[in-house]
Amino acid sequence: MRSKHFFLTLGMSLFLMSACSAQSLNRDEGTSSSNTTSPPPLINQPSSANKPLPPTPDPLPPENEKTAPDPKVEKSTPHAPIGEVAPRPPIGGEETQPANQKQPWPQPCDGMATDAVSPSVQKFLTCEVIQILAKPDRVQSFKVKPDPDPSVPEDQRLGNYPIESNGEGAKPSAEQLKKLQSLIFSEGSYVFGAEKRCRFRPEMGLHFVKGREAVDVLFSFECDLWLFIHKGEEKLEDFDPVHKELTQLRKSLFSAGDTPTQN
Repeated sequence: MRSKHFFLTLGMSLFLMSACSAQSLNRDEGTSSSNTTSPPPLINQPSSANKPLPPTPDPLPPENEKTAPDPKVEKSTPHAPIGEVAPRPPIGGEETQPANQKQPWPQPCDGMATDAVSPSVQKFLTCEVIQILAKPDRVQSFKVKPDPDPSVPEDQRLGNYPIESNGEGAKPSAEQLKKLQSLIFSEGSYVFGAEKRCRFRPEMGLHFVKGREAVDVLFSFECDLWLFIHKGEEKLEDFDPVHKELTQLRKSLFSAGDTPTQN
């Protein structure tokens, strides 16, 4: 009876153990299935044959070869704010001055008054020439031949222009000299920056002497040009605005009917 009871108890224990094991196995299978994710669906991807190739970088130029510069980017002109006036660009890319604004006076030449010579004339003639013309020891007038001839002795020509035979005229008076100096030193007597297609053939010349220095001034009334010569350097300009005044000076230096003639 005792052995029968033992086997009955053993059978019940095995049955319970088997049931517990099955329940634990089912629980583990459920957990495993819930944690396992299905692989994502496959997406139709283009094959490598259809993929675009990456851009090929431009080859570097040879070391000594020049390349064209990049085109300039045009920038638009900024607009002025409402109520303000936009600045006007200068004409020709340069700053312009009002017509009535006088050119600033440079440092005057030694011994000259500040306003004695116009700035543009001082720049054109230089102080060395101006000082001889302003305070000469003597001034002589001559009729000259219109064509240069440097083979003639220096004391018989003004610059390279030979003096005519018996061509010496009267010496300018103090009043005539003062008038001539005012014409030479005034900017209004010149036409700077203009080129005249006319061959320079002078008829008259003035010889200014100061110490050992000399300046020759030759006049071509046919072209209204005067030539300043100092130490072999020549400066040629127009005197159109003062043609009348210089013509009167020529007539006063040479007797009537004996004005210089061209050969």
